[in-house]
Amino acid sequence: MRCLLFLLLIAHLFCACSVKSNRVKSELRRAEELMMNSPDSSFIILKGIDPMKITGKKSQALYALLLSQAMDKNWIDEVDDSLIMVAVDYYRNSNDAEHKFLSYYYLGRIQQNSGNLAKALVSFAVAEEMAGQISDNYSIGLLYAQLGLIYQTLYDYPKSIEAFSKASHFYDLANKSSHKVYAKLSLAQLYKSVKQYDKSHEIISEIITAAYDSKDVYLTQQCVQLLFHIYEQQGDMQGAKSLLTSKYVKLCNDDLMLMQAKAYAYALQKSDSAKLYMSRAWKLARNSSDSAQLYFREYKINKLVGKHDVALKNHEKVLYIQDTIVRKNLQQPILTAQKDYYQTEYKVKAQELKQSKHRLAAFICVSIVVIIMLVVAYRYRIRVKQKQIESYIDKIYNLESSLLAVNEEADSAIVENVEMRKKINSLFGSQFNLIDKLCTTYYETQAANKDKDAIYTQVRNEIEKLQSNRKHIMQLEKIINLYMDNVVARIRETVPQMTEMEIRLCCFFLAGFSAKAISVFTNDSIGNIYMKKVRMKTKISESDSKDKDVILEYLL
Repeated sequence: MRCLLFLLLIAHLFCACSVKSNRVKSELRRAEELMMNSPDSSFIILKGIDPMKITGKKSQALYALLLSQAMDKNWIDEVDDSLIMVAVDYYRNSNDAEHKFLSYYYLGRIQQNSGNLAKALVSFAVAEEMAGQISDNYSIGLLYAQLGLIYQTLYDYPKSIEAFSKASHFYDLANKSSHKVYAKLSLAQLYKSVKQYDKSHEIISEIITAAYDSKDVYLTQQCVQLLFHIYEQQGDMQGAKSLLTSKYVKLCNDDLMLMQAKAYAYALQKSDSAKLYMSRAWKLARNSSDSAQLYFREYKINKLVGKHDVALKNHEKVLYIQDTIVRKNLQQPILTAQKDYYQTEYKVKAQELKQSKHRLAAFICVSIVVIIMLVVAYRYRIRVKQKQIESYIDKIYNLESSLLAVNEEADSAIVENVEMRKKINSLFGSQFNLIDKLCTTYYETQAANKDKDAIYTQVRNEIEKLQSNRKHIMQLEKIINLYMDNVVARIRETVPQMTEMEIRLCCFFLAGFSAKAISVFTNDSIGNIYMKKVRMKTKISESDSKDKDVILEYLL
């Protein structure tokens, strides 16, 4: 009876846990569905989930990713990467490209928030590698927009322009017109920074018309500011005056930049209205940076109207404010620095004390695990070694079928050259026969594993001799020159930019070896061999060699 009650209790607990687990998974799915269109609702759902009740690494990783994503979309600038790393650690080795992309993207966002732009670039680069595997064009657009911002911060304007161009493209594919407009606005700012004013003007003209028609005050104001700066830097003050009296400015709010721009325009006209607008601008100033900007504008206005003494005083005020800002940032009080140091030291000591409490228990657990692992390790090592041996032997038998086979796509002249083939077979025949005998011995022997290991070692050594035997390569080159119209000598003479490794690879192809056989000789993958062949042919075709057509014909 007691046993029955115990079993019923266990069953009840299991069912209760299963129901809770299914409820959490359902809430995570709902939060993910709402993420794009209602990130605030998604954030509320996620905050309502108790992380302690989430079971299973997959659900924990999804929760960590979704909560990081929700915080970012709700303008919460997280700087601690401990949460998102749960998702990164889980998805980094998975085949789930979409969640892997997002986990690295939001890791980069957190690193970007914390000011670590170098790490953010690395994380964004990993995400970018997976962009071709996912269909979420909106998220890809966000990625390139963030890359554009980082490159802009680092003053790498060409890369920033490239990134924002891609962002605009993917926003367009995702039908995110608003995001696309702001990506183009960033492009306009960048083109202005690199003094490509025509391109910047073209983009702004397109944006400002749409912004005005939709009564978008903020966007219109941004375009007006950019246009004014372009006109000012080009010295086109007539264009600046026309802009400041246009319908676009009438839609804008009176801000600091617009007021000083109008003041400068009236100063050009020798109008007293310049003082009025500068007075309004000063009322909008909120900090020392604004003050520096206005003093610089007054310096230009007074210089323009011939008041050089006043202009000089304005310039001195600009320099004073800039100097004050720099000194303020550099002068961190010593006591504050000491406080930060001791707080950090305290945290380190507290963490060490906390860790020491667990060391004894950890030591006992590790000891038990080590004993178990020592028992398992030997058996595992035997299995792994056996697989390595069989893999190498399989490679040798593949070599047997392809090492000296003539490529079916080679020129008929090579296929028909029986004498050359005989000499090449004779050149490599002795080592190949030895390898073949060792392989046969391996499969026929009934000896212990250590004897098979010895055979395996011999096979590996013989293959390494094939890979490093310069004498064989030199003889192979002589044979090819003899029977193929001195083609290798021509390459050496007329294409001096070819490296020794490329000439060696060239010899293998001219000799008719398959890519699989060449991979044994060079210890390289078949894919890399084909890529190197393409690069090698490109190098020959781009050379000034008069024999390049003949050489390329042999390499087809």
